[in-house]
Amino acid sequence: MSSNQTKQSARNIVIYIESYSRPGEGNKVEYIIDFCCYEDAQAVARLFGQELIPEVARFYRLTTPHMRHSRLAAGSFYSMPYTFFEEFELENEELELEDGEGSAFVAYSLHTRSHFTFSQYLTDTQFISPHTPTLPYIKLEHQWNSLTVVNCGQGNWNEVHSSEYVLVYDFGASQRYSDRQVKELISRRMRAMNGRRYTVIISHWDMDHFQALKFCSPTQLADCDAVFGPDNIPDTLVYRDTIEHLESNNVAIVCLRSTISRKGREITLSSIYSSATIDVYRASAGSSRNQTGIMLAIKGKNKVALLTGDHHYPKILDAVSTSSFSDRGVILVTPHHGGEAGYLSVSRWQTAFPSIECPISVGDNSYGHPQQNISRLQALEGKMPKLTVIANDIEYLL
Repeated sequence: MSSNQTKQSARNIVIYIESYSRPGEGNKVEYIIDFCCYEDAQAVARLFGQELIPEVARFYRLTTPHMRHSRLAAGSFYSMPYTFFEEFELENEELELEDGEGSAFVAYSLHTRSHFTFSQYLTDTQFISPHTPTLPYIKLEHQWNSLTVVNCGQGNWNEVHSSEYVLVYDFGASQRYSDRQVKELISRRMRAMNGRRYTVIISHWDMDHFQALKFCSPTQLADCDAVFGPDNIPDTLVYRDTIEHLESNNVAIVCLRSTISRKGREITLSSIYSSATIDVYRASAGSSRNQTGIMLAIKGKNKVALLTGDHHYPKILDAVSTSSFSDRGVILVTPHHGGEAGYLSVSRWQTAFPSIECPISVGDNSYGHPQQNISRLQALEGKMPKLTVIANDIEYLL
């Protein structure tokens, strides 16, 4: 072994767990991971005879056996020995994509048959916080006329339109999309905006809710006033690359801190801003990315759109149950792509609002979405909810 190889073997590499899935509840699990520094990502690539492109930060995919009592927790950081990656092999075939091209978001796919005890490698979280303004910075006083639940594959992208402005809630795309598909998605939505200025609010920092942002061209970002999001942005390559892309194109990045006191282990959603046309909710702090983000209630003349991200049904209903719009019909953009999001009480929701529609933003996925809740959602709406994977973009008048 050369001296350079000896040094490599002695080092630790810090990784961030972007997501965890167990396709079909089978004997394999998949992790999407990111690195805290380029040198570590390059070192792992070179271990398999590959070379990273410095200008492009992408995730890695790891496939391991399902280990009942050991797994890497999504949203956590781990300090792994370099030898951990020596247990893996490079996949000969890329992640199966919808158009046969390479993934826009995953650089390499690695697999192993080895078993590990992951808990021993857990390390401290690392976050970026570019800017944290006071609440009056949020000024979105427009008469919202329509909602579009955008077909972006297994991701989330919702738009509310006024005659002069557009608010985009999440800017996501399926991890199965190629570069071409992501760019076509962005171009299609920019045409729908028709030159109007827009603001983006990210529900939470999860790849299928923000990752299309880094594919926007300078021209497409020229009309963007700001990107809002929670203040827990992971300090890793993909996230830093996204932030730097926005800042280099003069887009303001606004991080909203949670100022809500937490009671025990319970995470709650509370209103942090309210007007005649929009309510902004921020969750109390916690370890779950899905439940510690931002939710919106968009108040049109006749209906209210609840833009929920991946928050859980009971927390959403608790937050809006004392609102001023309980006499109006609600368009509940179904949380977590119709997947697991706490208990959905059909009777409680039907008591709270006179009518409820439940569009689902979902695409090809290994999680089983939206089957976990489809029967309850059908009971809640009174008919089969619309799915973007079938209906394409879903539009409503507010």
